Amino acid sequence: MFKKLLLTIFIIFIFFVNTFGASWNGIIPGHTDERLVRAILGEPSIIWLSHPHKEYKTLKYNSEKAPPGTEEVNIIINQKTLKVERIDTKPKVKIDIKNIEQLYGQPNIEYFTDDLMKIQKFYSEGIEVQYKDDSFTVNSISFVPVRKQ
Repeated sequence: MFKKLLLTIFIIFIFFVNTFGASWNGIIPGHTDERLVRAILGEPSIIWLSHPHKEYKTLKYNSEKAPPGTEEVNIIINQKTLKVERIDTKPKVKIDIKNIEQLYGQPNIEYFTDDLMKIQKFYSEGIEVQYKDDSFTVNSISFVPVRKQ
């Protein structure tokens, strides 16, 4: 019952992304600034700067601070624009490729990384999906600025 509730909550988040583009939980990559992220999600569990040039700051929300339906969230902030560059989420419940393709249709691009992780990109939705080793179960969903094809 609890897993169904979490899946429903996560699907509702996905629905809002499907309806409003790359927005996730009120955060829009390319538009939202760090101050608004903190107002929406609170203080992150961990903050770190990328190396070597410290162009990006990552706000990590672990399971205790992540919104319902997510195990972990990483918000990447571009230090030059001070805007959200991307949002990486790990769902708490099992979501499979059928759920993703029912929501978004066929991806614009689908490929495998060097370590054989399947990736699907949906440019018009601002969504990137990474699958686990089985190429069927979602490992993470990333929200990026919407790109026109």
